Amino acid sequence: MEKTMLDYINSIPDLVKKNLFDPALTDKFIDLYKENGKGLVLVASGSSFNACMSVKYALRDLLGKNVEVFTAHTFKYYELDRFKDDFIVVVSQGGKSTNCISLVDSLVEKNIKMAVLTSNVESEIGKHSDKVFDYGIGNETVGYVTRGYVGLIVFFLNFAINYSRKTLSDGFIESLQKDCEQAQIIFDSIVSQAKEIYDKNIKEMLSSKIVHVVSSGDCLGLAREASLKISETTKIPAMYFEAEEYLHGPNLQLTPDYSVAIIDNLDETSDRIKELYKALGLVTDRCYFITGKKDDYKNCIHYDYENKLSRLIYSIVPFQLFSYYVTNTMKSWDSHSLMEKFDDLIVSKAK
Repeated sequence: MEKTMLDYINSIPDLVKKNLFDPALTDKFIDLYKENGKGLVLVASGSSFNACMSVKYALRDLLGKNVEVFTAHTFKYYELDRFKDDFIVVVSQGGKSTNCISLVDSLVEKNIKMAVLTSNVESEIGKHSDKVFDYGIGNETVGYVTRGYVGLIVFFLNFAINYSRKTLSDGFIESLQKDCEQAQIIFDSIVSQAKEIYDKNIKEMLSSKIVHVVSSGDCLGLAREASLKISETTKIPAMYFEAEEYLHGPNLQLTPDYSVAIIDNLDETSDRIKELYKALGLVTDRCYFITGKKDDYKNCIHYDYENKLSRLIYSIVPFQLFSYYVTNTMKSWDSHSLMEKFDDLIVSKAK
């Protein structure tokens, strides 16, 4: 039976338990990085870019090195020469993104240190480099990426933890291991809360006209992924904003018809973003709050964690679920028929 987007969402806990602490997943990648490792530059597109953006600050902290993140197009044409002495990692989940393939060709031609991460080493991008690594998610056959986004974050956390193991405290490792062992429990709690909120707000969600997703820091990449997932599945326009920038113009368009999701980054910005959530409630009832601790806020989803890094893995799940629920109910999986002509004219994926 053909798998659905929901099947891949439901596979996330097993993926986390299998991959987060498996040294074999990243040992060869770590060996290559040790040979070349100065700064680390992650380059990708779409959900893979969003995953890199989400894990950037955690990697900086764990590795003790500078980490930068770029889209493939921007890096090739505007940034490459500034980072030619760093270690470049190009990520393409399916291995078909033409912009990533083109970048790999440029890096090989210029003899710049690099590696490719993909879920399919036999794909087109695997033919363009001899430094290709499988990041361990298998083949995600549904075009709307869910498992791949989480799996890439898990891979990078695995890499950083194993690379820096001697410098990390036992307490840090033990807390993350506990969250890993509790993956199914954490996930099931989030699913239960998301389903309850969806059922309670089904008319509002099915009638959404525009969605804003707001966060800061690590979770800004998550907000970007949430807005991508909502817009590409439901076809409802969705945009992401950094919390303070949201207050400098974008918020002025708000009306009671807007849906706004706030993601707590669980750091010193938490108090401010809670104030924002309360203020938004004065304009629209279509507000949703994702945080790490139980609160009495309306439409609040929380998860219990021992290690703050776990928020990078699980905070996307409600948005994946809401996207699936709305799209499946509204039968909005297909794009407009004119998009066929668009896709014929401009190609972004290799055959």
